[in-house]
Amino acid sequence: MNLQISLPRRTPCVFKCPYCVVEEHDKYTGAALAPVEFVKAMNDHIYSGQYDRIIISGENEPMQNKDYLICILADAPKDIIIEVTARGFDFDFLIKNYPQLIKRINVINFSVCNDDKNPTHWYDKQLRWAEHFHSVGVITRFTYMMTKKLSPNQIKEACHLSFIDQITLKEIQGTKPWIKENKSNFVAKVLWNEITDKPYKDVDRFIIFRVHGQTIWVDHNCQDGSGNYLILRPDGEVYEHWEDTIPLLQKKASERNE
Repeated sequence: MNLQISLPRRTPCVFKCPYCVVEEHDKYTGAALAPVEFVKAMNDHIYSGQYDRIIISGENEPMQNKDYLICILADAPKDIIIEVTARGFDFDFLIKNYPQLIKRINVINFSVCNDDKNPTHWYDKQLRWAEHFHSVGVITRFTYMMTKKLSPNQIKEACHLSFIDQITLKEIQGTKPWIKENKSNFVAKVLWNEITDKPYKDVDRFIIFRVHGQTIWVDHNCQDGSGNYLILRPDGEVYEHWEDTIPLLQKKASERNE
C-alpha cells in the first residue's frame, strides 16, 4: 500500500492551474508538526509494515515545502520507495545543495499542463531537471493533463527523449465549469488509433499501450485510490480519505464503540 505524504503549505501557490485537484479537496485546517517531528511520525507509520511506497505531494501540492522534503529524503527508511510528485518545485535548489541526497528519490513525477499560467519556459526546466535526475539513476515520469490544448505531437516527441522513463496521460478530474469544458481524451484516442483497430474504451481506470517504444499509461480517474493508499496529513496522523476530518485510528475506535 502507498502512503500519500501531504506536506504542510509553505507559500500560496503561484501556478493557478484551472484543473487544480487541491482545490477540489476540503482544505486541511489542523495542526502541522515541525519537519523533524513530522518525519518521526511518518516513520512510525511506515514501520507498521503495511506500506511499501511513499508518495510526497502536499496540502499545496505544486509548491513543495523543501524543509520537510529534505528531512524525508535524509531519514526515511532505506527500503521504502520514495516518489515525489511536484508541479512547481524548483529542483535547482536540491541539485545544487544536496547532490547526493536527491539520489534517494526513486521516482520523480513531473506534471505538465499547457493551459495554466506557468512561469516562462517551465516545461523546458522540467525537461532539464528530468535529464539530470535520470543521469543519477532516478526514474523520471511525465504526467500530461489531457486537455484540449495537449497535442499528440508533444507526446510523440516526449516518447523519443531517452531521459523520460515513463509517460502518463491523465484525465483531469473535478466539477468546475472549466474542467467540464476543457477535458479531452483526444490525444489518447489519436495515439491509440495509430497502433490498433480496436475501439478505445475509457470504462477502466487505466489503458496501457506503447508508442515509439515508450509505454503510455492513460489514467481516467486519478482520484480513485481503490484502497491502494492512505494519507498522512501535516498533523502526523493517517487519514482514509481526503475529505476526512478525523484520523483513521480515531474513526475506527469510534466505530467500535458504537
